[in-house]
Amino acid sequence: QKSRMDADWTSGSVPMGVWARTLRVVLCIIVVTLTLMPFQVLAQACNMPIKRKIPQIWHRIIAPRLQLKVDIEGQISAKRPLLIISNHQSWLDIVALGQAFPASFIAKAEVRSWPGFSTLARLQRTVFVNRERRGATGSSANEIAARMVDGDAMILFAEGTTSDGNTILPFKTALFGAAQMAERESGVDAVMVQPVLLTYTHIRRSAVTRSDRKRISWYGDTELVPHILDYIGLGPVIAKITCCEPYLMSADTDRKQLARDCEADVRSAFSRAFS
Repeated sequence: QKSRMDADWTSGSVPMGVWARTLRVVLCIIVVTLTLMPFQVLAQACNMPIKRKIPQIWHRIIAPRLQLKVDIEGQISAKRPLLIISNHQSWLDIVALGQAFPASFIAKAEVRSWPGFSTLARLQRTVFVNRERRGATGSSANEIAARMVDGDAMILFAEGTTSDGNTILPFKTALFGAAQMAERESGVDAVMVQPVLLTYTHIRRSAVTRSDRKRISWYGDTELVPHILDYIGLGPVIAKITCCEPYLMSADTDRKQLARDCEADVRSAFSRAFS
């Protein structure tokens, strides 16, 4: 069945079953978003703790519709403030991590202008970062730190872009400074910084190959809509989140060294996952 599906994609046609499943996913996203939106808007306006949980509920409803199952190895730290450091391959990472942890994301500024996605990102309480402007990055770090002090776990895709899923890109260090700002402003001795590895391990119960990972990943100049259709045509996908040991980041911590340590941990977990 998979070979016939691949043949259809090679010929440039989209199977009708894929269109039908895509339509069902889109309708589900619309219905669930419109249902939960008033509660999330109210929770944010009244600063209610459930504002952190509602986005996770959204992801847990949507993930099965995307035929995505997530396994978690290890545990995420329960201590706050907390900065979670992850690798990044696809828009699907948001759903995988979002259903696993009650957390908010740090995203590139362009997402703010994407139709539909910007609304979902705002309801997720995303912090938008312009990595091209040094001053804007500093301002974003202040906002991230304030959110962490307020009790929000924040997820940073430290590579700064998406990979093809077959490698870990070098981690950028600038936004690691947000953890030190949170440490100063919260009055705690140290802030938790925890690296995690996100990998896609199985498609239709078969172990993924290098070419499979490239199809799941959304990277380079890949167009979004064809990629979404291609993903939905793959069938059930299993993702695995590996939680590495957290670090304590204090005022004396070298953020560049911490970024290198987090990158090394994620690379080591990646090597073990596909050895």
